[in-house]
Amino acid sequence: MEVDEHGNVARTAVIGESPKLLADAAVSAVSQWKFRPHTYRGVPVKVRLRQPITFKLDPPDDPAPSQ
Repeated sequence: MEVDEHGNVARTAVIGESPKLLADAAVSAVSQWKFRPHTYRGVPVKVRLRQPITFKLDPPDDPAPSQ
């Protein structure tokens, strides 16, 4: 992802293979994040970074009986 001089997520990209539904959810979530701008010699600058996103699916509380 790229974070602009104001701390906003400016660009995102999914690296690797992921189901489209999960990739879209990750991009949607990350796009809402706000960062404290990175500075270089006191001046806010754009930065690129990678942020792993891990999805964990929990089993239902009351699973259906097997047949």
